[in-house]
Amino acid sequence: FALLVSEEIEEATLAARPAAPRVGTARRIALDPRFPTWYRLRVWAGRRLGLRVVDASGAGLRADVEASRTGVSNRGTAAWNRKATTDAEGRLTLLLPPGSIQLAASVPEVGTIRRTLPPPPLDDQVLRIGHADGETLAGVVEDTGGRPIGGARVEAHVVLGAAGRLTRVTKTDAAGRWELPGLPAGRIEEVEVRAEGFVPRTLDVQAPVAAEAGRAHRLVLSRACAVTGRVVDDDGRPVAQAAVRVATDDGTRDATADAGGCFRVGTLPAGRVLLRAAPPGWWLPYGRSSVREGGDAVEAILEGEGSTATVTLTIGTGRTVRGRVVLANGAPVPDAVVTVRAGRYAHDTPHPLPPPATSATDGSFLFTGINPVNYVALVARVEGLTARAITNTIWELAARDDLE
Repeated sequence: FALLVSEEIEEATLAARPAAPRVGTARRIALDPRFPTWYRLRVWAGRRLGLRVVDASGAGLRADVEASRTGVSNRGTAAWNRKATTDAEGRLTLLLPPGSIQLAASVPEVGTIRRTLPPPPLDDQVLRIGHADGETLAGVVEDTGGRPIGGARVEAHVVLGAAGRLTRVTKTDAAGRWELPGLPAGRIEEVEVRAEGFVPRTLDVQAPVAAEAGRAHRLVLSRACAVTGRVVDDDGRPVAQAAVRVATDDGTRDATADAGGCFRVGTLPAGRVLLRAAPPGWWLPYGRSSVREGGDAVEAILEGEGSTATVTLTIGTGRTVRGRVVLANGAPVPDAVVTVRAGRYAHDTPHPLPPPATSATDGSFLFTGINPVNYVALVARVEGLTARAITNTIWELAARDDLE
């Protein structure tokens, strides 16, 4: 086959979908517009796998099943993925490609079992969400005042060794009590607790199931704080559908501004948080270190449980990027065409890219009016020479007014 693609496409997925009983793969590939490239898509005779998902009593469960395979070659990544649902008796038959298979079966409000299947020969698989002779993990969820929290969601993540990983789910009753029976022998990694209006909490347990089964686990949640505000431009006009990211000590939260530029981010712990905003359609970096102090970042202090802070976020313009194009020996390169590229996730945006700049006799170039979260790469092209790109300028622009 032959495909002609736009120069703007940097990555693509090629997929072969043969009819049963054959199995094909998909490959995620990087594209270089300068070079036509040959790719090989493999198709195999599928191997059949019988699967059954059951509860502690051995009764079949209707479950959502996902099977996947990944593999890396020198020309990209070959992948295979299938999603299906078991019948009323918990049964399902899959056609699998060669190699190791990642298998996951999920039953809503009950749990998820994950298992890695080795290459053939392969026996039919029984995935147990519960075990009749398993241990029981139990406890209570309360607020910081000792009052029970009903309807809280509790998840226990258990490592089963060669048998895979098990996630069990339950909810607390009106007295805040919860119970997870039928846990098999294994090691509890962590227990997650979530409740409406409270900050989610994760307990790092790292202990055998048998050792934790005899304990009454008391989980205390604090009431969630929130940040509200408005996103505006340099002239004070609201920016509709702006992206907002809030960074805390335990991660990040996202929100989208409404038509009036207003937003609200909840489920935040008390303390110091940092916020940044981006125009609609543009990508913001993850992690607290990426939502940097200075530049466009705004600090908010949440004073105590259930408190709310109000901020104004400004999406500024007018940043300057200047630089020089040189040869490896440092000699200036005049008449080089320098282009600012949008990032991979910065698409469908109303903010245009600046026009290309041409380097002067000393190799210098200049861009003005650049939004700090819009653009992530500078590319210099010269006739007869290899193009050179400098990426991730988004991080530098977030921390200062100009970039050189």
